[in-house]
Amino acid sequence: MVHGVIVNRRPLLGRLADWIAQSGATVSVIVARSSVTSEHELSILRSRCRELVVVDDYDAPSVEPLILRTCASTGASVLISTTETDVIRCARVREALGISGQSMASALAYRDKLVMKSLAAAAGCAVVPAACGSDAAALEALVREGRPLVLKPRRGVASKGIARFEQPERVLEAIEPSMADDVLVEPFVHAAMAHVDGLMLDGALYHAWPSRYLYPQWQTRHLGKPSISGQMSPDDPLLPPLLDATASVIASLPAVAGLSAFHAEYFIGPSGVTLCEIASRAGGAGIAESYEASFGTSLYGAPVVQQLTGGALPPCASVPPGTRHGWAWLLPRAGTLVRAPRSCALPGVVEFRSTMRAGDTFTAPHPETQPVMEIVFDIEGPVLERLHAFDAWWHEHIEWA
Repeated sequence: MVHGVIVNRRPLLGRLADWIAQSGATVSVIVARSSVTSEHELSILRSRCRELVVVDDYDAPSVEPLILRTCASTGASVLISTTETDVIRCARVREALGISGQSMASALAYRDKLVMKSLAAAAGCAVVPAACGSDAAALEALVREGRPLVLKPRRGVASKGIARFEQPERVLEAIEPSMADDVLVEPFVHAAMAHVDGLMLDGALYHAWPSRYLYPQWQTRHLGKPSISGQMSPDDPLLPPLLDATASVIASLPAVAGLSAFHAEYFIGPSGVTLCEIASRAGGAGIAESYEASFGTSLYGAPVVQQLTGGALPPCASVPPGTRHGWAWLLPRAGTLVRAPRSCALPGVVEFRSTMRAGDTFTAPHPETQPVMEIVFDIEGPVLERLHAFDAWWHEHIEWA
């Protein structure tokens, strides 16, 4: 019988219990305290697994040795993760114990943006050029181009730790020698953005669907713009090039063994689509919910079940079965909330969650990982029209002092 270890920081413990039961495998689970939304949900998960450990500080250095000890003591043949934090540390554990799954080479390619872009570019994929912070010649070449530059961590997530320099030469002053090997510099791209989400199998595209962001992620993180996205229609002219680009990027990187979710982001420009980055896990915000609403397959659950059983692959429609979906994660302004809607009257709302109450005070806009209102909705017709409608609704029904 298969014994697996699952590590998770997502708030989906009830569903995780169902996926374990569906697989029939014996499983040990390590979860972050932040993923626990109720003791009842936690007790259900505990009843479905051999061992359950709840970790208070999921980012602590002690978590990786815990994962290794758990895999070694249980004789685990499968180690599964659901979040970006675990990609590299789980790969190290697999390598140390000879467990099959995503290798270190694959994990680094999907986490280290310099490795990722170098491999994709070598395979002929269009990528945003990048230079390591310690590569003086490459940095000088970027500076001489005279365009605004971006400094970012090579293994960063969710646009964290990014700085933009309108005067390109200033980026050289910002790179500290101690961190030079861990950062990269690339041109700042003024362009609309799209993302492609789905599943890959043993290094090949299995199923995917593209979506459009209303605002680039930079504007959400640093300017407080709403994070809003929706799935494209089957006749959108951008759909074929985005799917083709994604298949090529996945093929250019070391394969992730088995079934895995992925999330890829692209800039859309006059010359076509250009890779921003790709991750070997499900996209955040409302991406997984929208994908499941359209295709009936969970980007978290399908890989868990398939990797535990090694069996049947999830069926995925080639086009959305009748209805496409989108999502909005809405952020506060700095100030005190005077008026906020308790529901959304726009047609086609599938889910609505709000943590806002009149009188709440915020000192600064939250990042996109901490929305105060979340909406999932269906889409008919042009995707951008639908996204603009929710953006306008938000600004019309919210009032700040």
